[in-house]
Amino acid sequence: MIQVRENNENIIFQCTDELNINDVENVKKIINEQEKKPIVINLKGVSSVKNSTLNILKEIAQQNKLSLCSLDADIFAAINLLKYDNVFHIFPNEESVFEDKYELKNRRFKVV
Repeated sequence: MIQVRENNENIIFQCTDELNINDVENVKKIINEQEKKPIVINLKGVSSVKNSTLNILKEIAQQNKLSLCSLDADIFAAINLLKYDNVFHIFPNEESVFEDKYELKNRRFKVV
């Protein structure tokens, strides 16, 4: 389930449980109805995301500034392994997004 709120400059989507493809399609629909504003998706509480869901998020990121924050370590690792870390702006928490600092970039993982 996703809750939507808006501040002056951003549309913020707060995920309260697993993020599925229907949720992301709803996000895409809401974004298309809005003027171009930066998008923040807070993934706190989400422990897994399917590849198809990440692909739709990638499509959204190619058309809008999309920031992800509060990622579970496994999701963060998957994004890096898929090399989507160049597509999304990734922050440790929502506050960092608004302060535009502490962006997590170029993290490398070894598969063991």
